[in-house]
Amino acid sequence: MVLSDTALIYFLTLINLESYTNVNLRLFVHNPCTEGAQINLVYCYSGEEVVNDIKVKMQNFSLFVDKASVESLKNADVLFEKNTLIIKAPNVKGKNIVTDSSFKKKILFVLEKEVNPILSLHGGFVRLVGIVKTHTLLLEFGGACIGCGLLSVTLEKTIKKIIKRNFPEIKKVLDYSKINK
Repeated sequence: MVLSDTALIYFLTLINLESYTNVNLRLFVHNPCTEGAQINLVYCYSGEEVVNDIKVKMQNFSLFVDKASVESLKNADVLFEKNTLIIKAPNVKGKNIVTDSSFKKKILFVLEKEVNPILSLHGGFVRLVGIVKTHTLLLEFGGACIGCGLLSVTLEKTIKKIIKRNFPEIKKVLDYSKINK
């Protein structure tokens, strides 16, 4: 992560304008690696930092970076241009799929980037159990999806469409819990 000189001056100005004492900044990502990822930069009074935060000593203050957010903030730039604070973080919603990734990694990527954000809106999630002969996916649902009366509809109308749009070679997408009874 790179903090530009203009952003540093901006932060120092904010802290000095308010005559804050013992004030630092904390940077973290809410819902990292999902479409709903949000970068948050907040004031952090001494003692309010989280135990696992990574402390970056700046001029007259410290920047605490949430350890769980570090991967999402890799290659991020914090800038202050035209009176606007800009945080450019290309990995905040997850790494882009690489063309030479394995078939399984591509499927995992689509599940995390497209399917799980939808399911998480209702407290659920899905994970890949296996791939059978590259034609059938076995998925296991968790969270609020377990026992949900609309799971079969969600699987048919939403999840299968997303999978088949990305992987036309997939012929079946099955709920592992129904097979494994």
